[in-house]
Amino acid sequence: MSRRAPAALVLLAVLAACPPGFAQTPWVLLARRALGKVQQLTQDQNGKTPGFEVATVLLDAPAARVYATAVAMVRRNQAVQIVGEDPAHYRLQIAQGPRQGSLSVTPLGENLSQIMIAANVIAGQDSTASRMTDAVLRVCREMHKQCSVTQ
Repeated sequence: MSRRAPAALVLLAVLAACPPGFAQTPWVLLARRALGKVQQLTQDQNGKTPGFEVATVLLDAPAARVYATAVAMVRRNQAVQIVGEDPAHYRLQIAQGPRQGSLSVTPLGENLSQIMIAANVIAGQDSTASRMTDAVLRVCREMHKQCSVTQ
C-alpha cells in the first residue's frame, strides 16, 4: 500500500467526525481530490490471526443512493448470499462459499460517501483483493462514476 493510502484513510476518519457545516472547508475540498480513487489494503494471515482484504473509494453521491445501488447489485449476484443487513447504518454482510465479507457505506457529507468492502483471507486460497477492488469498481460503473485503482 502506498504512503498516501494511510494518510487518506486518516483524512477520511477526520472528515467523518466533522460537523455538517464543515462541508466547504479546505479539508473537504482536499478530500474531493480523492474522489474515485480506489484504495486497497491486504493483511495476510499470520499464524492464528486472520487476514483481511479491503477496497475503498470516495464517491460524490449520497450514502443512501450508494448503499441502495450496492445492495441491488449483490441481490442480482446469484453466487453471493446476504447473511446480514443493517440499512439504517448502510452495512451489509455477505458470503460466497466459505468466504465472508462486509460492505459499508459512510456518509461524509450530503453528496459525499465512502464505500468500503472487506473480506477475510483464508489460508491456502487465492487472494480476494482483486475481487474486492472489482466490486468497488462495479459499483462505480453502476452509478456512472469514474473510478480508478491507485498504486
